[in-house]
Amino acid sequence: MITISNMQGTLNTIYNHLLKQGCPSTISVPNGSYTFASCRYRGPNGTKCAIGCLIPDSEYVPQMENLIVPQLERDGYVQFESVQLRELCDRAQSIHDGYTDSCGDFGAYIRRRFTELAHTYSLTLPI
Repeated sequence: MITISNMQGTLNTIYNHLLKQGCPSTISVPNGSYTFASCRYRGPNGTKCAIGCLIPDSEYVPQMENLIVPQLERDGYVQFESVQLRELCDRAQSIHDGYTDSCGDFGAYIRRRFTELAHTYSLTLPI
């Protein structure tokens, strides 16, 4: 089990990771006549989602996939230092998972949404 602590440090890590990666961590899943993007803690080409970047490869197991942040904690994969930190991580994951091509440029989307997230928790974004 990993322990996630420090609000500002966690926000910085997720934000920097997503900007550097430049795309969400998803796989294409066929569903009848269309295909949808399904978010993954570990995706193709080494991609990682917002919370996936906080989970060391040595701690990752495929059973984590399809679990939301509170379930990761409930099932003993992750421990959060506080309820507020779990909520921050849950919201960061929702931002990642909410990205679609209609949102425009991924980097601009992340900057905009994480600016709002940081403001909510009186945090700052790295420059």
